[in-house]
Amino acid sequence: MQRIALIVLAGWLLFCAWVAPAAAFLSPGDPAPDFQLADLNGRQVRLSDFAGRNILLVFGTSWCPACKSQIGTILKAGPLLQEKGVTVLEVYIKDDPNQITKYLADKQFPVPFHALLDDGRAQRGYRIQAIPRVVIIDRDFNIAHDGMKLSGKALAARISQLQAAPANTDGSANTIQGPPRPGQARRQPVQ
Repeated sequence: MQRIALIVLAGWLLFCAWVAPAAAFLSPGDPAPDFQLADLNGRQVRLSDFAGRNILLVFGTSWCPACKSQIGTILKAGPLLQEKGVTVLEVYIKDDPNQITKYLADKQFPVPFHALLDDGRAQRGYRIQAIPRVVIIDRDFNIAHDGMKLSGKALAARISQLQAAPANTDGSANTIQGPPRPGQARRQPVQ
């Protein structure tokens, strides 16, 4: 009887480990849930501040090996991220700001990068159950991809599907980031 109970329990745990995270993913085309979090300098950053740009949103920690590997993959995709006008936001879940600062000290991101400290709002809004979690948000502020760690090839395929960043009148890529322009609507952050 105990053996059957252990087999049922093991089956349930495997089911939860593989199926439950998939049920938490947001669907392509869904509006991206907005949130506002502090960066490492204490400045409040709202996800919708980057509406109009392609966003690579990564949830993880500074100590998670798979998260470190995902950031390495992102760094290697630099030229494609630049071409598509991608801004990278990494949301650190239950992590120490000093550890994050040490971890990022030797990283050179070829695109705008923001490290954000989650207070639980983003984790709830995006239903994060496992890390690393990779969410790609298009220029229309809709979900283009939501899933677990991406290989370099899969990341390149997903990013390649995005529209390129609009060019400035002088032909250079638009790298302006930050709060929306006057009159530009903001989405309400996740509470």
